[in-house]
Amino acid sequence: MFKWGLRYGLWRGVMATVQLPNAWGLPVAWKRSAGLLGRDKDASWQRAQPRFPTADLAHKNDPDRGEAWCIAYPGLRHPLV
Repeated sequence: MFKWGLRYGLWRGVMATVQLPNAWGLPVAWKRSAGLLGRDKDASWQRAQPRFPTADLAHKNDPDRGEAWCIAYPGLRHPLV
């Protein structure tokens, strides 16, 4: 079963129902805006640390958390709401 697709559709429906503005970007877009195009997850973690000093990025073992903050960064700078 295509679980990711179901979750994606569910969130799109919830956001449309409550009329939350949203933007869906491709990885190439957020990586380009963060200067990480062609770089690995470790680079995302290193880029996120100085931008978000209070975030829980102390453990290098969790590079996905760094990517999540890099994805959120453009939305924090230019909110849709």
